[in-house]
Formats: sequence, structure tokens, C-alpha cells
Amino acid sequence: MLFGCKKTNVLSQNTKHTHLPVNFEKSTVVDLSNMFSNTEIKALKDKIANYETFSTNEIALLTIDSITPYKNPHNHATAVANLCGIGKKNLNNGLLIPIRK
Repeated sequence: MLFGCKKTNVLSQNTKHTHLPVNFEKSTVVDLSNMFSNTEIKALKDKIANYETFSTNEIALLTIDSITPYKNPHNHATAVANLCGIGKKNLNNGLLIPIRK
């Protein structure tokens, strides 16, 4: 499971990121907007896991209602991906797919 934020509690240690979602469960699919059913989430997780097995790329999917205080979706997604450590830095193989309601 790739969408795992660093083990430290980011919210208590770095107030700069308190507005970013924290994924304590280290799930590849985080549906904060409740856009998917449990069956759909499981299917997405399975597809991501299968793809990662043969490609070594790391993928995470995040649904959100808002990117506030960010104005640019790219900047928000980059901040979340970096905070959560999606992909290996030396391979540049991480992909976060954000979906805003």
C-alpha cells in the first residue's frame, strides 16, 4: 500500500501541512468525498496493486471536496504526494490521482 504518509504525526509536528489529508491507514485509495462504494474502492485498490506489481510505479487515488487554501490543483496534489511519500524519489515513479467533487 503506497499512499502512506510518513510515520510521524505530521499534524502535530508541522502546522504548515495541517490542511492536507493524512492517510494513517496507508491506503492506495482515500475517498474523503464518499464518491465510491466499498465494492468500487476494493476494485480500485486491486487494480492499483496489480499494476504496481508488474510496473513498480506507485499510484494513489484521492477524492476531496476542496483544495483550500490552495488555488492550484497541481500544487495541492504535489504537496499531498510529497507529504505522503508516493513514489520513490530516485525513480520518480509516484502518481497521485486527485478527484475534486
